[in-house]
Amino acid sequence: MTSNGKIAFVYADGRICEEICLNLARKGYDVGFTLRSRECQADLVGSIESLGARAIACQMEKSGAEELSRSVIEVAEELGGIDLLIFSARLTDASPDALLLDLDESDWDGAMDEARAFFLLLKYALPYLINKENSRVIVIDTSDAGSAAALPDYVLSKTLEAAAGRIAAEFSEFGVSVLYKNIPDGEISRVLPA
Repeated sequence: MTSNGKIAFVYADGRICEEICLNLARKGYDVGFTLRSRECQADLVGSIESLGARAIACQMEKSGAEELSRSVIEVAEELGGIDLLIFSARLTDASPDALLLDLDESDWDGAMDEARAFFLLLKYALPYLINKENSRVIVIDTSDAGSAAALPDYVLSKTLEAAAGRIAAEFSEFGVSVLYKNIPDGEISRVLPA
């Protein structure tokens, strides 16, 4: 595959991160990504590079401001910018059957951390996305946003959906399109750019 000259930054984890990154590499994107496991990082970098694309793995134990800022800058500087930001929230471990009274603070921590990571990533990536041709942000929500979702995941899903709509209007002033999609993870390739 030949490069299309475009660079993607992917915030996701596990199998979803791999699926997104490999699909983008097949489409000619160079890819920077977050993944918690160092072993999986090395494997995914090798798989992306075998497709003829450049890859950078960003280690993130937590999704704090310092780590997110460092990762965005590292990808932008080493690969030459960012044309596409993909955010796929890491879902919580809360049980879908848990009632509100059953949830404790730790059940909400993951969902709130992901919401904060979303806003921070947008903040740090926007300077690289501004006024680039066809730059975009894609928010992929693989949670079951219906009644079967764990309450923290449901709240996160609705927060991302509402925020993406509001941010789309703001970012359009800078020539950046924002797309939110709630889809099963097996259909992620449908929302990725050509």
